[in-house]
Amino acid sequence: MASKTGALEVPEWATKSSHPGVCLVLVKDDVDDTVYPLSDGAAYVIGRVTGSHNIVVSHVTVSRRHAMIVHQDEKSFLIDASSNGSFINAVQIPSGRFRDLDDGDVIQFGEAPFAFRFCTENPGPGPGAGLGAGAGAGAAGGTPISATVQKEEKKEG
Repeated sequence: MASKTGALEVPEWATKSSHPGVCLVLVKDDVDDTVYPLSDGAAYVIGRVTGSHNIVVSHVTVSRRHAMIVHQDEKSFLIDASSNGSFINAVQIPSGRFRDLDDGDVIQFGEAPFAFRFCTENPGPGPGAGLGAGAGAGAAGGTPISATVQKEEKKEG
């Protein structure tokens, strides 16, 4: 049975990626900043809501559950569930339909003043790189922006 994540449903065919270094890289002001690994789960929700395997993007044009990246072995897909849209390489994708992601694709959510680059291999640390680090700066007009990854904590015992 598929699991639901808000309006987004993780498909039954979803698997962990066969690329151990699959990740998103925050791109702000044309600089690669923070690396967000996507190899621990079959699906990741992007939006303003926190939870396990979520990438939190705090911007007024980003929905609580804006989009989802889903893996199936060596392939990865993006599905948009928002009213403000998601863009792959500056082209808006239709809402509710899975779109293939290729290495190097640039993904933008809503009108957030930063984007993510999809990578099948972790490029290693760049300026300010680090899991869970925020984007830091504010957008024009003082709107705070950030991107963080919420990971499920493993309990021992």
